[in-house]
Amino acid sequence: MEAAEAKKLMSVADLKAAYPAVFGNEPKPLKIGILEDIMALHRGEVSTRTARKLLHFHTRRRDYLGAVAAGGDRYALDGSPAGKITEREALLAKDMLTGNQPDEMSTEAVFKQHRAFALSAFQQSGMSVSEFAAASGVDQAKLMRDLDIAREEQKLAA
Repeated sequence: MEAAEAKKLMSVADLKAAYPAVFGNEPKPLKIGILEDIMALHRGEVSTRTARKLLHFHTRRRDYLGAVAAGGDRYALDGSPAGKITEREALLAKDMLTGNQPDEMSTEAVFKQHRAFALSAFQQSGMSVSEFAAASGVDQAKLMRDLDIAREEQKLAA
């Protein structure tokens, strides 16, 4: 019986090189839920840790924050528009650029922030959960879970 060869996982550099449309020299604001997209497209090829590491460093670059601060579209891995930057997200990016926000945020703080942004955008959209999930390119079950968590976090903060 032959021993199964261990599949080599993608590195951060491999993953970045696979998507030059968004991880190139001029980074574009990433769509909400892009981690899930990466994991779905590269199931078994990339670890969650590697994908999170790429996103962590990428989204803290000054030029990335500048692109978010400017507002406009968010982009999918192929470079196609996939949602809009909210006013709140643009303001947060401006704060981070001017030093009014710590440069290093914990992963959980970033996820909490994304959940709050998603809840705000959903509430302002007037769409149903299924319509909002489809428009955002996010799995409906994940969106519902994140919205529930964001509501609880909002209650605790009040």
